[in-house]
Amino acid sequence: MQKSWLCRSFGRLALGVLVVSGLGTALAKEYQFAVIPKLRAPWFNRLEVGTKKAAQDLGVKTYMQAPASADEAEQARLIQDAIRRGVDAVLVVPNNAQSLEPVFAQAKQAGIVVITHESPNQKNADFDIEMIDNEKFGQAALELLAQGLGGKGDFAGGGSVLRHCDVGSDSIACNDLELFSATAGLGVKPSNGNQLKIDE
Repeated sequence: MQKSWLCRSFGRLALGVLVVSGLGTALAKEYQFAVIPKLRAPWFNRLEVGTKKAAQDLGVKTYMQAPASADEAEQARLIQDAIRRGVDAVLVVPNNAQSLEPVFAQAKQAGIVVITHESPNQKNADFDIEMIDNEKFGQAALELLAQGLGGKGDFAGGGSVLRHCDVGSDSIACNDLELFSATAGLGVKPSNGNQLKIDE
């Protein structure tokens, strides 16, 4: 069963990998884990800096590989490469949670610990580590949105704010109209886009 962990900085993700997986119980062996984010981008470059520092502090090996773009097939290929290398753990920020289920199953069959980030309830993962409380982050973002609108308007859902808001809850509490009413009278309108719609 997957466990969720809240980690306050990317730099400590490596520590979380070792502690929650039990790999840190005997450091006679030099453990290695692969970090595979969604794509190469400044945000994930900071992840690499943090994992390198944690690896140095803990005396373990780590490397990061990422698709040039948010390519789920390429991400799966990189995970398969990590399996062939015989790493002890993989830390993945999935582009598509469902598409990675088979390759995560392969990793587990090979005795590799599977850790995800930004993917709670990921099938075939052992642990999920989060830097923030997604539900509280989403609520705070919506409260700021309500303030910016002066307590009047509608939010056309589907953007990053709503994804952060609902990713931490199976009930999708942040999409509930009661929450929007509580945040200074905002309403929600279904949308396939990421646009903010204000009703005068």
